[in-house]
Amino acid sequence: MADTQRQTPEKIPRPVAFEMWFKPVVENARQPNFSPLRGDKNVSREYLSRKQLEAEIRKKKRDLQKKARLAARNQHTKHVKALADLQSKVAEEKHKQKMEIYEENKNALDKALQDRLTAKDEHIKEVKANNQVMVEIQSKIAEEKLNQKMMQSLVKTESMRKAQREKFDAQKKKTMEVLHNAQEITEQNCKITEEKIQKKMETSMENRKSYLQSLKERVHEKNSNVEQKRNTLDEILNLQKKMQEENHQQKMEKYGLNRDAFFKKRKEQLDAHFKHVKKVSSLAKERKMRLHQG
Repeated sequence: MADTQRQTPEKIPRPVAFEMWFKPVVENARQPNFSPLRGDKNVSREYLSRKQLEAEIRKKKRDLQKKARLAARNQHTKHVKALADLQSKVAEEKHKQKMEIYEENKNALDKALQDRLTAKDEHIKEVKANNQVMVEIQSKIAEEKLNQKMMQSLVKTESMRKAQREKFDAQKKKTMEVLHNAQEITEQNCKITEEKIQKKMETSMENRKSYLQSLKERVHEKNSNVEQKRNTLDEILNLQKKMQEENHQQKMEKYGLNRDAFFKKRKEQLDAHFKHVKKVSSLAKERKMRLHQG
């Protein structure tokens, strides 16, 4: 009895099944005599009352042992339920803290990403503005160089015309002096000289006209070359500007695609994490319900 009282609920012996074999019925078998009056001679009323009292005491002891085992079992069940409730509460608190930390980290990451994207957009705008300013400055510089070259060409042309005019005046003055001296010598020589001079003058006028015509053609050709170069430079500048705009557009499209892919990947990761969290929460709730039901 002392050994059975010291047993914990976990060490309580389990019930054992026995098999019973009944003997076949024998005819004319001797019936047992269960009458206490026909048994042992020492059987008396005191003996029977003492046996009955001992049986009641044993029954009370068995009842007390059974109640003690039931109380120990109930206490162990309550202890297990309390531990399960405490573990569930601790798990919920940890899960809640993790979710709060996760939300804070998520908000911080989203804010940092938004700040980086805003800074990148501002940098792109600044680069675009600087490129526009550089293109305008280069076009102005090219236009100034073209104007300077045209002014230099005009100055050179004017100086050449002035030199030709001075040379022609000097030649004309010299011719007049020669004519005057020849007229004083003889009329015949004057006529011959005048005819020669007239021929020279005509030739000189023709040469002058041809030279001026060639000079005009050269100036016109030079002006046309300058205009053609200017148009070519404008086309090159426009082409460069167009290429820069196309490159900028391609960069913006690529940046938009990368940004969409990044956000999509981030969203898939968050969805997967939320699904995992929901699954863990549902498993914890099911385990808690099973513990409460048990």
